[in-house]
Amino acid sequence: MSSNNASTNTNGGSVTSTTPTSKPADTKPVDTKPVDTKPVDTKSTDTTPVDTKSTDTKSTDTKSTDTKSTDTKSTDTKSTDTTSSENTSSIDDITKTFNTIFSNSNIVLVLWFLAAYFISYAVLGTFSSSLTGPEYMLKIVDVLILIAIFAYLISYYYYKPESETNIKKTTYNTLNDTNTLIYTGLFLVLYNLIAFVFHIPTSGSIAPVSLWILSTLATVVFTITAIVLFCKYVLGISILDADSIKAFWKGDSSDSTSEDETDNQTPSSGGSKEVFNISNNLYTYEDARAVCSAYGARLATYDEIEDAYNNGGEWCNYGWSEGQMAYFPTQKATWEELQKTPKKKNNCGRPGINGGYMENPYIKFGVNCFGKKPNPTDKDIKAMAANKLQPKTEEDSLIDKKVQFWKDNADKLLNMNAFNRNSWSEY
Repeated sequence: MSSNNASTNTNGGSVTSTTPTSKPADTKPVDTKPVDTKPVDTKSTDTTPVDTKSTDTKSTDTKSTDTKSTDTKSTDTKSTDTTSSENTSSIDDITKTFNTIFSNSNIVLVLWFLAAYFISYAVLGTFSSSLTGPEYMLKIVDVLILIAIFAYLISYYYYKPESETNIKKTTYNTLNDTNTLIYTGLFLVLYNLIAFVFHIPTSGSIAPVSLWILSTLATVVFTITAIVLFCKYVLGISILDADSIKAFWKGDSSDSTSEDETDNQTPSSGGSKEVFNISNNLYTYEDARAVCSAYGARLATYDEIEDAYNNGGEWCNYGWSEGQMAYFPTQKATWEELQKTPKKKNNCGRPGINGGYMENPYIKFGVNCFGKKPNPTDKDIKAMAANKLQPKTEEDSLIDKKVQFWKDNADKLLNMNAFNRNSWSEY
C-alpha cells in the first residue's frame, strides 16, 4: 500500500489507485501520443515553403501563358498571310493547268478522237453480225491501225505547210540511203515472223487491210531502193540523179535553176570561149554538168583542156570533164619547182595532162567548164597574186601561222638594233 501512494504523489495530485497489472497496458499508447504529434507539427511546418513555391509557379505560369498567347497571335497573323499567298498561287496553278489541258491543240485532238471513235463504231457495227470472236478482234486492230495512219497523215500536212516539197525531198533521200534497205528488210522479216507465230492471216477477206497496206508499201520501198542502190554502186548509174528526175525531186525545173544561177554570176569578160576550173571539190559528175550550165557553159573535153595547156594554162586541181573524165594540166616549170621540195614533188602530178576516166561518178572533184569565163572577183585576184597554185602542206600552214604571229606582235616582242652607233640603216 505504501508503495502505491508514493507513485501517485510524484504526479502532483491525488489519483485513485488502480490495479498495477492494468496500468502498464494503458500507459503505453498514451506515451506514444507525443510521438504521433511530431510528424503532424513537421507537416505543418513544411507546408509553408510548399505553398510559396506553388505561388511562384503560378506567377511564372501566368507570365509564360501571356508570352505564349502573344506569340500565338503573331503566329496566327503570319499563318494568315501565308495562307492567302498560297491560295493565290494555287488559283494561278489551277488556271494554268486548265489552260494547258483545254488548249486548242488538245481540243482538236479530242475532236479527232471522237470522230475516229464514231467512225470505228459504225464500221465495226456493220461487221459485228457476220464475224466471229477472233475475226472481230482482227477487225478492231485493223480499224485502229488505219485510224493511226490517217491521223499521222493529217498531222503531217497540218503542221508542215510545205508538205509537197518535204515529201519529195524525204522520198529522194530515203531511196538514196542504204539504211532504208536494211530497215525495210528487217520490217518485212519481223512482219512475216509475227504473222506466222500469232496466226495472223495475210491474205483473204479476213486479212487486216492496214497490215496489208504496210507490208505492200514496205515491199515496194525495199524493191525500189534495192534497184536504185544497185545501179548507183554496181553499175555506176544514178537513176535519181538524172537532170529531169533530180529537178522533180527537188521541186524545181532545171531550166529555171540554170537561168537563176546564171543571172547571179558576175558578167562575162566578153572574150572567146575557154576552159576554166571550179576549184572546190564538192561535185559529183552529174553535179558538174549543172555547175557549168549555171555559168552558161558546158563540160570541157580533153582536146580543149590540152589546148589550154599548150597556151600556158595549169591548175593543180582535178576537175570533172566530158565523158566522166577528171583532168588537170601542169606546166613543166611548175613541176620542176615542186621537185625541189621532197614533200611537194608529187602534189601536182607530172608535166602535161594528168588524170583520166573515173569509174565512180560520185567522187567529189572540181569542174572543168568550157565557155565564156566570168570576170574575176577581188578574192580571185588576191588568190592569183599569192600564186596559190599547189595546195599547202601542214608544214606550210604551220609556218604561215608563225609568220602571222610575229607580224602581229613585232612591235612588242622584236627588238631591232641600229646599223652602227651613228646611223640606223646602211642607206
